Amino acid sequence: MKHHQQRLPLLLTLALLCLSLVLLVACEGGNVNSETQPGTQAPTEAPTEAPTEAPTEAPTEAPTEALTEAPTEAPTEAPTEAPTEVPTEAPTETPTEAPTEAPTEAPTEAPTEEVTMKTYTVKFVVSNAVENPEDQIVIEGELAYDPVSKGQVAIPENGSHCNGWYTSDTLSEESRFDFSTPITSDMTLFAEIVEPEPPQAITSDWKAMWISQFDMQNVYTSGSRQRNEADYTKRIGEILDNVVASGFNTVIVQMRPYADSMYPSEVYPPSRYTTGSYANDFTYDPMEILIAAAHERDLEVHGWINPLRGMTTTEINQVPAGYKIKDWYTDSSTKGKLVTTVKSNVYLNPAYEEVRQLIIDGAVEILEKYDVQGIHMDDYFYPTTDASFDAVAYNAYKSEGGKLELGEWRRENLNKLVSGLYEATKAHDKKAVFGISPAGNINTVYEAHYADVYKWCAEEGYLDYIMPQVYFGFEHASWAFDKTCKIWQDIIKTEKVTLIIGMSFGKALAKVDNYAGAGKNEWAQHTDIMKRSVEYTANLEKCVGISVFCYQYFYDPVSGRAVAGTAEEVANFVPALKEITWHPEDNEA
Repeated sequence: MKHHQQRLPLLLTLALLCLSLVLLVACEGGNVNSETQPGTQAPTEAPTEAPTEAPTEAPTEAPTEALTEAPTEAPTEAPTEAPTEVPTEAPTETPTEAPTEAPTEAPTEAPTEEVTMKTYTVKFVVSNAVENPEDQIVIEGELAYDPVSKGQVAIPENGSHCNGWYTSDTLSEESRFDFSTPITSDMTLFAEIVEPEPPQAITSDWKAMWISQFDMQNVYTSGSRQRNEADYTKRIGEILDNVVASGFNTVIVQMRPYADSMYPSEVYPPSRYTTGSYANDFTYDPMEILIAAAHERDLEVHGWINPLRGMTTTEINQVPAGYKIKDWYTDSSTKGKLVTTVKSNVYLNPAYEEVRQLIIDGAVEILEKYDVQGIHMDDYFYPTTDASFDAVAYNAYKSEGGKLELGEWRRENLNKLVSGLYEATKAHDKKAVFGISPAGNINTVYEAHYADVYKWCAEEGYLDYIMPQVYFGFEHASWAFDKTCKIWQDIIKTEKVTLIIGMSFGKALAKVDNYAGAGKNEWAQHTDIMKRSVEYTANLEKCVGISVFCYQYFYDPVSGRAVAGTAEEVANFVPALKEITWHPEDNEA
């Protein structure tokens, strides 16, 4: 923007006089231009309301397999993330009174009922289009916008306030508003207004159930092949009916358990859990049917992926060539680097950019292919603390001058993966959410899995929610449910991240927790632990909901019969789930 210093004082004075005149006339309802005298006609329409849609919240999912806990430490089940509070929207200031001089027609009255105000960033540009169009005065400030009728602008230069009617029909991102067309000396006033993003991606109650590959294996398949499509469709409807009847509003559906795909994919090979064998292809798309049926029942769907864990070394031999994980495994130049083996499973190595990109590409494929509300990742990060897992990559890093010790370096590799997944999710749809469900024992998560949850929950650009798997009772000697929830809530330092608590009926079925110390028999002695757990989460300031593992603890997935071993615990839990809200203000409105 070019300035002419000799004209600036005069132009600034003229601009402010014009601004006062324009907004004063606008308050009277007058339409000022070069052909119409001030005050001859009042506007008859109130401006269109600003968009008020809230972003769709996205639930997270938990890992599907029980984590092995060392006898000396608490279980490694993942904790939930802590949500941040939604800031109160700034109300607009009361408009100043209209001038005493009566206009020809009375201006439209502002609505008397309370309206929700939204705060926007605003920039005024005043230019003299006739004498020198490049001479501009920019006045920046904030606008509190009443979406029904009026707005008020604070001008920081002199602290004064101006009120006026908006002549635009809509208020949208990067819109320009002509407050007068034009006034004297062709002086024109514009306002550029940018709508703010909501502080949190999740703003309503989250009541999710994880739908794992173990729940669905015998529903997807019959024998060693995909189940008949009509039979599968019927069974999916019955499963989702039970989910809704139990009080849930969201399903987190496993789509990538072992570096494979539960749907027809260009990125990963078909999963044996959906096709019966890694050598089989799909005969129809089971995920398309499941997601459509879920939306028919008003359920949100989130795509669940495991990041690093792959199939077994025996199973990968059945995978056709052409998929990167198979090609990397069979190529001697990449085996042991991009992919490596721990015990009997293949694992992807996130130290390499092409590996991280493969994982991101798989998530983007889900977002583009299906109507899902977000991407959910669980706790299968680094599978071992053994330095041999990624020795080739780490030694190359050190030889190039790298200074980080192994643990810090591994955490930084995961930071790059997580931020890449978050960015890819938001690039697809700003309203889509991305979250992670780590194990409940935060020490294991940080020290053994190398997941820097402290960073992810303190800085923007990594997560929308954290969902720790707090699979413990209240009497657990090391990781009591209430204590663990608070630990996870306390690490959340940004309002962009919310907390969702992961819970499991696994111990309600087993009736024992061998790692709980004095609380070992708590699950045999009580049948209301899950009820008390969900009720406790309502007291967590940053919590917006829960996720429960998993469907097979409620119903047999094939027969549909209720599970006898958890029946009492479920009977106590379901009414509490249906009644609870983490947003009581929504019910008070």
